[in-house]
Amino acid sequence: FKKCTAQFRAIENSKLYYCHLSSSAHKAGLCNENPSDYLNLKESYTKEQIANFICGNIERGYVELCRSCNGCNTRINIPGSPGIQGLRDKIVLSN
Repeated sequence: FKKCTAQFRAIENSKLYYCHLSSSAHKAGLCNENPSDYLNLKESYTKEQIANFICGNIERGYVELCRSCNGCNTRINIPGSPGIQGLRDKIVLSN
């Protein structure tokens, strides 16, 4: 988690997610959601609590997706390759 470079946060269904990838993975049904992965924006928080969360001071020290991701752009523990990540179909746009 400390080496992760996922620099974007996400807001989805009144929840502020620390990791935008976590938000997308949960929405797609690819991982479980833990209440410490996000702040419920229907509740009250101080500016300091929000700032701490955005800076990565997560209750568990990581979000649920970290178990599968091993860090956005870190290249730690899981080597990146087309064979491991899979290939995307070529998208052709026509005028």
